[in-house]
Amino acid sequence: MKISIIVPVLNAGKTLEACLQAIFDSHNSNFECLVIDDGSTDNSTEVASRFPVKLLAPGGEPKGPAFARNYGAGQADGECLFFVDADVIIQPDTLTRVRETFVSHPEYAAIFGSYDILPQDSGLISQYKNLAHHHFHQGANSEASTFWSGCGAMRTEVFHKFGGFDVARYPRPSIEDIELGGRLIRAGYRIYLDKGIQVKHLKRWTLTGLIKTDVIYRGIPWTELILQEKHLPNDLNVNPQQRLIAVLSIGLMGSLLISGLYSDLMLQVFLIFLPFIAILDWNWQAGKIYYRAAGLRLLLTLASIAVMSGIAWTAGFPWLSYASILMAFIFLTGQGLSYMGRWRQNGLFGIMILCLIAMYAILIFTGPLWLGGLIIALVIVIVWLNRELFSFFAKNRGVPVASSFFPLQILYYLYSLVSFFSGGMIYLIHSWQKERQPSSPNLD
Repeated sequence: MKISIIVPVLNAGKTLEACLQAIFDSHNSNFECLVIDDGSTDNSTEVASRFPVKLLAPGGEPKGPAFARNYGAGQADGECLFFVDADVIIQPDTLTRVRETFVSHPEYAAIFGSYDILPQDSGLISQYKNLAHHHFHQGANSEASTFWSGCGAMRTEVFHKFGGFDVARYPRPSIEDIELGGRLIRAGYRIYLDKGIQVKHLKRWTLTGLIKTDVIYRGIPWTELILQEKHLPNDLNVNPQQRLIAVLSIGLMGSLLISGLYSDLMLQVFLIFLPFIAILDWNWQAGKIYYRAAGLRLLLTLASIAVMSGIAWTAGFPWLSYASILMAFIFLTGQGLSYMGRWRQNGLFGIMILCLIAMYAILIFTGPLWLGGLIIALVIVIVWLNRELFSFFAKNRGVPVASSFFPLQILYYLYSLVSFFSGGMIYLIHSWQKERQPSSPNLD
């Protein structure tokens, strides 16, 4: 079986070389590689030309990865189409696993894998996003109800039978792979999630990019698709337990906001947001935690902590002020953490997390005791319901890093609910507009 590897590219010069090198280092040699340049303005085409690929350039303005993949599929010769993102590194045996699965299991129309647990970027947001993706994919049903084009293969005849990705509906990166997978499943085809296919992700995630992608490009369109198809999946990260945790997260944030009514508002802002933003500049790499920030960002972080310490002192919370000073010391020390042993690095990061927990605990219990108890209870319940995820985080990155992932996980649940309600409103508006459109006259 010949495999046609399709790599859509848009300004991916920084990651494309590693992506293509991994492809041509593969143990399987019966393949062709098609790189579709979707209007890049960087050196992507120059990088691609260094490899024996079929370089395609449709021309014009960028039309999105759905169009690029369809364009490449139209030029492919293989019996199998293997879609790989330009910021993904496959393993030497990935193509062999795809081929063997298709040959030995003719009942499967498509196969996909997941990210591994060692993304290239060491930032905590990138670590969190990739590890969460890995965990949910590895814990999902092998008999999948969706498709993933970051590292996914489909039989060529099936792909063309269904018309490929919906280019008109998804002109930019979105859920075009989920929508295509849904069409296959509804038609009776089977898709296999091979948990042994794991690839390295090279993308650097930022907080803004994370929220923008999960809400605008994926969450809202996925909600519209669910309502349109009238089918709510119970797999991956949308199972009933995850929905319950999302509801509990609303209760947790509501309780925290109410607790803010019993303490100084400015103190609340600094305690909740500034330390959390500071955490996001910590990095994990080769088992070591260290603080990496530009000089200006470091000064702003230290200045913020100093202001927080002063407010805490004047508001009558000396212990918060002491904790702030300790955090400032940790940040300063963090600049030299790369020269320390692993236990010292993790230890200092753990102390910082403990300082934050102490700050939040004191803040919470400045209000009524019942409210503080409710907040603590909600945190315990959320962690318990998500114990497999946080155990996975702790096993692979340590307890301090797993603790720092907790606010990001709560944020994920909150903006997922925002996506759901926003997508629902958009769906209702579109349905109402269609109903109001005059029907075409009958000319018979």
